[in-house]
Amino acid sequence: MNTKLIAGIFSAATILCGCASSAPSSVRAIEGFYKHTGGKDATLFKCGVDGGKFFFTFDVTDEHVCGAPEIKHPLDIANGDRVEVYFVPDKDMKNGYRCAEIDCTGRVLSYNVSPAKADGSKDYDWFWKFKTLKTDVKRTPQGYRVGGTVDVAEIESFGVNVHDFYLGVFRADLSAPCKLAAWCSAVEPKGPPNFHQPAMMFRVQGL
Repeated sequence: MNTKLIAGIFSAATILCGCASSAPSSVRAIEGFYKHTGGKDATLFKCGVDGGKFFFTFDVTDEHVCGAPEIKHPLDIANGDRVEVYFVPDKDMKNGYRCAEIDCTGRVLSYNVSPAKADGSKDYDWFWKFKTLKTDVKRTPQGYRVGGTVDVAEIESFGVNVHDFYLGVFRADLSAPCKLAAWCSAVEPKGPPNFHQPAMMFRVQGL
């Protein structure tokens, strides 16, 4: 995984709208996501903590940006281009976690995954929502850009320590609505694509 910690002057406001800020923060940056079909894309992901908020951005390069044509159920967002972020408190993903999928038009699927049962299965609440998640999505000459913030207090209520936790970040690249071109992930996949497994998470420290 190609990652680096960039120390500088960034803030949630700067990341989302480019506003000036004097509040310092360390920013974790990942350049290029692994495609399950081989190779890497040109996604640039950044995240950090500033002013009581966890912030993140995805700069996506995509020649064929397409959103889901119709949303009748939250899962219908999966029929279009989108990015995903998972907040996971423990390495083994046994204590439950929260996810947000944000499509190229700004629509959001947020959901809660229950702690693992005795048989290893989990329940997915597709209608659960973050209370403080705010997003900003814009088309760019290269594709699209997704920015978001979540209050640190809300993330900590999930059992996540924002200064030391496990994060999953992904991208779904579609060639047309409902036609998947590639799954893309910050961590190189081993075997068939499955984002909901510990091997696809990476540890974030020092934000």
